[in-house]
Amino acid sequence: MKNQTEILNPPQNIFFKSYKYLSYWNPSDEKNTILPKIVVTCFIQQKDKILILQRARKDLQYKLWGIPGGKLDKYEPPIQGLIREIKEEIDITISSKEFSLLGTPQS
Repeated sequence: MKNQTEILNPPQNIFFKSYKYLSYWNPSDEKNTILPKIVVTCFIQQKDKILILQRARKDLQYKLWGIPGGKLDKYEPPIQGLIREIKEEIDITISSKEFSLLGTPQS
């Protein structure tokens, strides 16, 4: 099986190194989430490449691919939640100025 770096065939830079990322569910964290649950996700793009992540071995959906994101904590603004999730999952610090809103779901 090829690793993420080989699959993406990226240019030689830090943006496309293979990442280990946090992927777990802890029932005790549920008390800190908003009900109904609100999630944030993002596409991280550099030139014509988009970063995708493969779920960790310990995840129930192991081997599935996705984009960075997760649940908001109570009272957490969406942009701050997204910055936190990106830091937790792939250890990249992104400023709020680097985001563009693409859309929100209709209820």
